[in-house]
Amino acid sequence: MGAIFGIIPLKYSLRDFDRSNFPKTGTILQRGGPGHFGFHEEDNVFMASCGLSSVDVQNDNQPFYSKNSHICAVHNGKIYNYQEIREDLKEKGYHFETCSDTEVILKAYMEYGKDCVQRFNGMFGFAIYDKKQKRVLLYRDRYGVKPLFLYRDERSFCFASEIKAFWSMGLEKVFDLSHLSLFLKFGYLPYPFTLFKNVSQLKPGHFLEIAIASGEIQEKRWWDWKYNEKKSRQETELIDEFYELFSDSIRIRTSSDVPCGAFLSGGVDSSMIVGQMSSLGIKDINTYSISFTGTKFDETRYARQVANLFKARNKTKNFNQNSLGLWERVLFNTDQPHADVSFLPKYQLSKLAAEDVEVVLTGDGGDAVFAGEPIYAEVYDKQQCGTGDIVNLFLKINAVFSNKFISQTSCDANIDLPTELLYQHVESVKHWEPLDRILYLDFQTLLVGNTLVKPDRMGIAHHIESRIPFMDYRVVDFGFNLPCCMKTTKKKTRAFQKNSALRLLPSEIIDRPKGMFTVPITEWEEGSLFSMAESIIQKSTREILGSPNVENLLSAHRKNPKETLRAVRALIAFQIWHAQHFEPGELDRIRTYFNARANDCT
Repeated sequence: MGAIFGIIPLKYSLRDFDRSNFPKTGTILQRGGPGHFGFHEEDNVFMASCGLSSVDVQNDNQPFYSKNSHICAVHNGKIYNYQEIREDLKEKGYHFETCSDTEVILKAYMEYGKDCVQRFNGMFGFAIYDKKQKRVLLYRDRYGVKPLFLYRDERSFCFASEIKAFWSMGLEKVFDLSHLSLFLKFGYLPYPFTLFKNVSQLKPGHFLEIAIASGEIQEKRWWDWKYNEKKSRQETELIDEFYELFSDSIRIRTSSDVPCGAFLSGGVDSSMIVGQMSSLGIKDINTYSISFTGTKFDETRYARQVANLFKARNKTKNFNQNSLGLWERVLFNTDQPHADVSFLPKYQLSKLAAEDVEVVLTGDGGDAVFAGEPIYAEVYDKQQCGTGDIVNLFLKINAVFSNKFISQTSCDANIDLPTELLYQHVESVKHWEPLDRILYLDFQTLLVGNTLVKPDRMGIAHHIESRIPFMDYRVVDFGFNLPCCMKTTKKKTRAFQKNSALRLLPSEIIDRPKGMFTVPITEWEEGSLFSMAESIIQKSTREILGSPNVENLLSAHRKNPKETLRAVRALIAFQIWHAQHFEPGELDRIRTYFNARANDCT
């Protein structure tokens, strides 16, 4: 686990850059944790790794080099099947000096070239410098579990696993208003967009090839969805196949030499993971839960029930009103604004787990693989469901601000961009069944832009690594190729998964009403975020979003918190993010406000 960054001047030389900033970049990305900063500089290429040496492998000091030093690799993430690939390469005559998966990446590239990535099962962003071919290759994993950001201007091309690396390298930071409508509509930034000029995200399942001599950059897809004929076997046979895949996805994510635990909500996804860990013979499993004491969102009784069933230890952290004081710290770790307030309990959960373990398994993504939300049943139940129907339903469920609000902002935000993006994704799989099309849309937007960001960035904030078994590409392929009638019905969401779960879990866990991992703000005594918003919203935000817009929203929130909660959360998140990056004077005041609230929750 760690971070990577690099720079390739396009029209200049590395000598024109202040390289004294680069070690500082490494320190920032390590977040003060123990680790190693290593770099390679040659042929007008600089690339570096700042890894936390505490996770999983010894002797993982990067970069890694070929024997003749013509090939160099840096890597952020984890290749779960690296041991199997390592054995295959040893049979071909390769020798290994470490137990690192980064060394496996390097030597797989030496053997298989650009297609080496096809063999990797994992979460990753990695870079390879090939001196002989005079190129740099950048890769991102299939679903975007690990981030990889790109910075390009007329002077240079840079990459980094976190946006903050660019600013510590001395690159120019400019707010890009043209993408603001994406945040206002969704509450996050879907790929490839960011709110910074010249900064984008490498698309999941893609790689870049940068020709050092010419500066030519080509983006190519290295992986695509496998959507085949639907499986026609009996459900019992399909459950057997699923468990074989699911069991192995757990096995390869727990084959570490470091303590490994699991987040446990007591829902189907996290409970299946803990159950399968137990079935694999893992002893003394540590599980971690968040409680929302005194609210309908508290599910700790189910988490305790599951933990007791599998003789696992369970530690619980209560999330209360004071915990909202963590908001500024949370957004520092996401780089981009996120309106989803459930980042905050995930932050606390990660800190709790870090007391005991270095790796945690999480149940994120299971809903999108096995159609766990009511919206999916609504799509499946429709006889006719075209692209427009799917897009409109997605917006009905997920939209934060209306087009009217966005059109009245005092900026040049592209109002049509969010809808155009959704149409583009849904049309790209127009031959798929409607249910699978909206699941695919979730993968391209909600998961990579928000759901998968949560466990990754909140874990990194506390020096632990989050691993997501439901994002194993074999499990995802299996889920997408199940008959839609097996996945969900009008009466029973995630039907196949629940039937499968009966092999591990009691029916009272499987069939209980689906809970939500969210912050119960309207359940608390204050019942709203009005006082917080009034305290921190600055003149700059009012000018960007339109002062009448902001005033009308806050007035409506004071009268009806439930109806306006998502929008006010987005307003607060945007204000915090904007102050962090563009208003250092206001940031001090905002930090003082949040620190005063976070007294007992850190």
